[in-house]
Amino acid sequence: MSAVQLQTTPAQAVQDLLTTQEGQLARAAQSAPRAQIAGDAQPMQDQQARALQAGAVMRTHAKSFAWAARFLSPDARSDAAVLYALARAADDWADEEALGSLSARMLQLHSLRDQTLGLDLANHSALPSTFTVAGSQQHSARNDAGSLLHAHAVPPEVTRYFFDSLEADAQPRSLRSSAALLAFCYGVAGTVGLMMCPILGAPHSARRSACLLGMAMQLTNIARDVVEDAARGRCYVPSDWGVPARCLAAPQSDAERRAAFAAIAQLLGMAEQLYAMAQPGIADIPRANQRAIRVALYLYRGIGRKILRLGAQQYWQSRAIVSPLEKAWLVLRVVLQSNASAASAASAASASVPEPASAQLPRPQHAQLERDLAQIAHLPGLHGLL
Repeated sequence: MSAVQLQTTPAQAVQDLLTTQEGQLARAAQSAPRAQIAGDAQPMQDQQARALQAGAVMRTHAKSFAWAARFLSPDARSDAAVLYALARAADDWADEEALGSLSARMLQLHSLRDQTLGLDLANHSALPSTFTVAGSQQHSARNDAGSLLHAHAVPPEVTRYFFDSLEADAQPRSLRSSAALLAFCYGVAGTVGLMMCPILGAPHSARRSACLLGMAMQLTNIARDVVEDAARGRCYVPSDWGVPARCLAAPQSDAERRAAFAAIAQLLGMAEQLYAMAQPGIADIPRANQRAIRVALYLYRGIGRKILRLGAQQYWQSRAIVSPLEKAWLVLRVVLQSNASAASAASAASASVPEPASAQLPRPQHAQLERDLAQIAHLPGLHGLL
């Protein structure tokens, strides 16, 4: 976007930008060399169809990230959609009771894990070719995701730990400490950040930021979904923070409401610190994909900041949602800031969204967060990162 007309609304400006971006990406995709696949054209056509279906899954179920994904290069966007479809399917097998009994869902999750890791290819023909995502049938992205992760040399222990973490979360649970909370966030989201890193063309130096960004986003999700998680028998607010799960789910007095919301704000304070720690490494991502990750960071941050702006009186009334107009403002800020600092990557790396005056983020002591991170540094895939 070379300029934004003053009379244009933020939503219109962003839509114009996204339309231009879509056209540029489509032209780039058409002119890019096509992968050589043995045999006739049908495998390529099947692969393209699955990529389109994976993209549809992402647009339907990952509305915030789908906005950001429009700024990815064509190859990265297609690969990110395949990875998201895999992660979504795995999460649904772990969480969605409507998909069957726990034992039946765990069998499906194990099959998905084994195929992704290349451990069950001989039996692939005996497995279903579709999986259910939020009530709709989608073509399986499993083979494609496994091939994608293998081609990008994603360590198998990272992928396996992602699946193991989802399996551990398939039943009602509670967490005791901040370190346990960070371990959970790494298992279900930090691992996905590590998987995304090579898809973005990012060097090894960006892996720490990718991991921390995924964990920060998961903390934001947890802070938003405390009530919904409680209905599923899950409480991710550490018990040693001193707020009972019952109080978090449905506070019965003003005092309980204040205590519960303080814990939610503490989750967002941890997330804010991780967002800040993740930002420097974004500068290591190739410029073709860098803006997309900044957009994703701003959009997820926006969720937490809206929760804080609405406050305790609104939290238990309705789920905090960042409207399309609010998203448009955030995307526009990223775009204008990126354009303004195009000559200085360092300036872009250090940029952040000013905190709303009405929402002071409570931040745990940085030293305590570092100690908590050190406690999970032994987990698969984290050697040397934390």
